[in-house]
Amino acid sequence: MAITRTFVDKVLGSLSKKIKAFHSEAEFQFAFAWELKSLVSSLEIFLEHTMRNGSNSYHVDLIVVEANGDKTGFEFKYKTKKTGNPSAFGLAHELLNQGAQNNACYDYLKDVFRLEDLKNHGLISAGYSIMLTNDDSYWNSIGKSSTADYKDFRICQGNTSSGTLSWGSTKSGKRSAAIRLIGSYAHSWNDYHPWGTLKSSVFKCLITEIK
Repeated sequence: MAITRTFVDKVLGSLSKKIKAFHSEAEFQFAFAWELKSLVSSLEIFLEHTMRNGSNSYHVDLIVVEANGDKTGFEFKYKTKKTGNPSAFGLAHELLNQGAQNNACYDYLKDVFRLEDLKNHGLISAGYSIMLTNDDSYWNSIGKSSTADYKDFRICQGNTSSGTLSWGSTKSGKRSAAIRLIGSYAHSWNDYHPWGTLKSSVFKCLITEIK
């Protein structure tokens, strides 16, 4: 079976009925991989796998290998805003104010670039970048300036990322380089699962299928 967007939605939908929030990004990655394997036992899963494209070495969060040898790469981002302590299976999860949304948006789109590169060189046949968050500043465009320093990297509802994405001012460090995407990606957020009545208790999910 091919790892289609429909199947990815099915995995997340099934997972949301069991776990409404996670303690960490690593826990989210593992839970997704476990749920995927539970739904289709013939799939082989490899977490934190290194793939090499010439001189480039990429650490991919999850590689799924099908019976026919086709490989699908997954990258995950889990960003939280402090609000209560949701629980799963009797374990409380403390949600922290992680902030730095500009860097997180950059990192998300850098994951898209990395998966594009792997797919373009035939190392994977499909790829998905996934973000799960209860911080509405990621999907909400209200009040966002069109001249903000990180406007190219916004992944809010209805925005599209394509071509060369760069900062509005000179940056240094590991996030300074522009990101050059091959495909064009319209961002559409969907509800994951609310666990309370506060606005920040609503988790939404963004899934970007690599083109």
